[in-house]
Amino acid sequence: MQVDGQSTRWLRHGALDGRPVVLLAHGAGAPMDSAFMAAVCAGLVQRGCCVARFQFPFMQRALETGKRRPPDRRPRLLATWRSMLARARAWDGAGPLVLAGKSMGARMASHVLAEGQAPDARAAVYLGFPLHPPGKPGSERAAHLTQVSVPQLFVSGDKDPLARFELLTATTQALGRRGQLHVVHGGDHSLARRRSELPDPGASWLDDVARFVARYAGA
Repeated sequence: MQVDGQSTRWLRHGALDGRPVVLLAHGAGAPMDSAFMAAVCAGLVQRGCCVARFQFPFMQRALETGKRRPPDRRPRLLATWRSMLARARAWDGAGPLVLAGKSMGARMASHVLAEGQAPDARAAVYLGFPLHPPGKPGSERAAHLTQVSVPQLFVSGDKDPLARFELLTATTQALGRRGQLHVVHGGDHSLARRRSELPDPGASWLDDVARFVARYAGA
């Protein structure tokens, strides 16, 4: 896949037989094939979704060079989303689209939707939405969410340092019927309750994600 003249990668899992297609974007610190992303992908495929993961260009370059890089600026991140959307729309047998992401990937998905760049999307899933920087609580990053017209599911740990629980609760409540919150009690930014906890395709919160996808994007 080409983004602003740079090559990057994507992976698709699950059948293209009319079932919902979840486009899943990674965060700033780990690639699309990290243990977390792989577990989410496997869990949703097991629950009846088609899932496509994709790599932002900065992460692709970091993997190719072995040198950690800061995230691309927002225009390129959004361009990557648009490229993935265009590719998914061309797949024969693809079902309704759902935009999803982890942390930064979720935030960029929300901007794509708020700016009207995915009018065919049925819903959005935000895993660890980064409402604010660590130690700097605020909700300015949520200002655009009222412009998102599709249902939005926030999956967040109540111990997430990037989303103070009471602020995220208020944010989702302000969205009315378009905002839903699934709380992982004791969970951190990676939805883990313990530092030693490994990502699990059988995690119970993935049941809620799958039900949400089926409700709003099911055939």
